[in-house]
Amino acid sequence: MQRLVIDTNYLADDGLQAYLAASRHNYGLINQITMVEVHKEYAATNARRLMGIACRFPGQIMIMRDLVDLTNMDGSTVRLSRRMVDADQTAKFGAYCETIIGAPLDAAIERQFKFFEHQSREYLAEVAQTAPRLFNLFRMAERAFDASDVRHLCKRQSYPAALQKKLVHLAFAIRQVLIGAEHERFPQEAGLAINTYLFRYSLVVAMFFARWVKTGRNDISNPNRLLNQIFDMKITAMATFFDGLLTREPDMAEMYEEASFVSAALGGYTRCGKGSAS
Repeated sequence: MQRLVIDTNYLADDGLQAYLAASRHNYGLINQITMVEVHKEYAATNARRLMGIACRFPGQIMIMRDLVDLTNMDGSTVRLSRRMVDADQTAKFGAYCETIIGAPLDAAIERQFKFFEHQSREYLAEVAQTAPRLFNLFRMAERAFDASDVRHLCKRQSYPAALQKKLVHLAFAIRQVLIGAEHERFPQEAGLAINTYLFRYSLVVAMFFARWVKTGRNDISNPNRLLNQIFDMKITAMATFFDGLLTREPDMAEMYEEASFVSAALGGYTRCGKGSAS
């Protein structure tokens, strides 16, 4: 069995068709962010276009739990990849394809799509309010590295061991900032923390910071671009627990490989439990 997280930009790609058709043991995972992006505007048109391939293979599609559930992960690795899947929503995916995506477009279906659009826009507005926090995290990251570190970050080569450790420490520091005053709700032991979505997202943010420095600190102040970048990082973080990431964006693919490698090196759960260093 292979379980790959599907990025939104890959839903209509011929590669997804080929992957799902190659074996009935090939599964694709769709997350909350992807569902939001699919339904955020012109849902009656876009959702039918983007979900067409997935709906040809409904038995091979798994729906992940929402980000609230994933954020509350306790770090336990027992059946971890299975626990990240919403069994109820996965079971209903075939009905969604049959009654919403594949059904004739009538007034009732249009109302359903309008409801999905409303939900998606509410979620986007909520995330957009927290997006500027990324700038604060980057300012914190810049203070964590001295001039020598920055020179190494700018080089197009692998980082020295000491700098790699700093990036991991930065990831833990970012996680603490994201947790805020609710630290008692989240595992503090490093061995548990590395197996939580919140740490993986923090790790991807730290790696994106390194990539941002390396590529010349390109402007990310555009609200839409910033929001898209945050979504990319969240999807990448989710994928580190599974067998891979299906995406058309080379930067996302590289960040997935880097974050998975570091997570496994720390003894973390990766590739559905097959990639742990332990």
